[in-house]
This record gives sequence, structure tokens and C-alpha cells, in this order.
Amino acid sequence: MKIFCKLSLLFTCFIHSCNTNTEQISTENQIEIEDEYKSILERNPNASFEEQTKLFIEENQRINKNENYSFEIIKGKFNNDEYEDAVIAVNRYEYAVDKASKSPNPSRRAEIGFMGYENFFYFFDGASQDFNTKPTLIQSTPLVPLKISSQKITSSTKQDLIVEYRIRNSARINIYNFSKQKSFLTFSWKKYDGFGTDEHISNVFEFEDSKKSNSKNIKIFKGLITNNKKVKNHDKEDAKIKKENNLLHTFYFDKKINKYVTIKE
Repeated sequence: MKIFCKLSLLFTCFIHSCNTNTEQISTENQIEIEDEYKSILERNPNASFEEQTKLFIEENQRINKNENYSFEIIKGKFNNDEYEDAVIAVNRYEYAVDKASKSPNPSRRAEIGFMGYENFFYFFDGASQDFNTKPTLIQSTPLVPLKISSQKITSSTKQDLIVEYRIRNSARINIYNFSKQKSFLTFSWKKYDGFGTDEHISNVFEFEDSKKSNSKNIKIFKGLITNNKKVKNHDKEDAKIKKENNLLHTFYFDKKINKYVTIKE
């Protein structure tokens, strides 16, 4: 007789989510300021949401006016209410390069792609009309900004955030859901690794409706990188992946622990 046991996977990836005290990362720029966004609203009542967001990021991160940085906003219903929320992904590549130039070993910092916490995202709660002043920091190489998108995955009533980030010539996928202005990491897996080498690996992710709950299952198929030798900078350019008909893993959402788990035979 075959015995099945349920194993929760521990995702030991290079990601630090700010939903618990153990996952919070302190940096010189991450400072919690009470009523920060509301103060910006009072001072700039006629500014657009994008303009207000820019002012908030610069005040929260103490960004120098001369620094070039980028941010992307996606909107959606990430909470179980009728209000539209937003997620703002920020990239501070120029700051990472400047910080590396002042380090004891600048060449080594450049060699590892300026690895650090200069990619992060904020959550804006539509109900309270306020930002969480503590961003979710993602340890990654800021040569490439975060790729963010949303989809209903852990629940059919609200959207989840999908974040793709780079660590040199590899890429990972993180999935977050939200509650009370905080992000919770529910799933993390490697998208590809060894891009540009003969030992490259890749995965393709698919979401399917679950027969037992209102969440979706995550299926991971083996992939094949089709442009492995066709790009110049494998730390910056993206891999093109073709799905192969080889199912590697199936994950199921465990609502009790708010994590995706798999069942092994």
C-alpha cells in the first residue's frame, strides 16, 4: 500500500518579507514614519496618485533629489473588500552602484551584480487610503527591476501578487497575499538558473483550479531555455523558456499555514 505524507516546503530563498518580526530587514533607508502619506496628501491635495506615490517613496527612503530611480504601480483588489489597492515596485540601481563604489571592495560588488535590497515593494491599502511604511525588501541584483503582476491564486475573491526577480543569471518567482497592509510570502521557486551556461535549468509555472478549495494549484513543468547562447548579458537580459511535457511538482494551498505545500509519495 502506498502511503502519502504531507510535507510543507520551507522556502529558503533569497527573499525577506516584512510580515513578521523575524523577516523584517533593517537598512539605513527604511524608516517608519507615522502618518507619512497622509501628511503628503495634506501638502499636495491636487497631486495625482502617481505624483503622491513618488513623493512618498522619496520621503520614506530619504532619496536624494539627484538620484535616478524607477517605480511601477499595479492596482487590484488585494484585500477582501470593495476597495482598489495598489502595489508599488521600486528599483534603486543607481543607489546600489553608488553604495558599492564606497565599499571596501567595489569590483567584487560589481562582479556579483550589486546584490542587495535595492529592489522592494510597498502596499497601498485602498480602504484606509494609506501606505504600509515598511516596504517588503527582496534580496536581488538591481540590474533588473522587479517584474510584478497580479492574479487570483490563493483565493477566488481577491488577487495575489506575483514577483519575479533576478540574482545574476538566475530568476525566481515569489507569490504574496495581503492582510491588514502586510505582505505574506506563500510560495517561492526558481524560474531558471545557469542562464548562459551548459548547465542551465528552467521551469514553467501553471495555475489550475482546485477541486477541493477556491484556491488554485501550482504546477511546475520542466522548461527549455531557447536563447541560452543568443544574448550578450545573461545577468540582465531575460531567458525565453519553452515548456516541455514533464510535470515536476504540484503544489496545493494550505490555508491553515498560508503556504503552498506539496504531497510526496
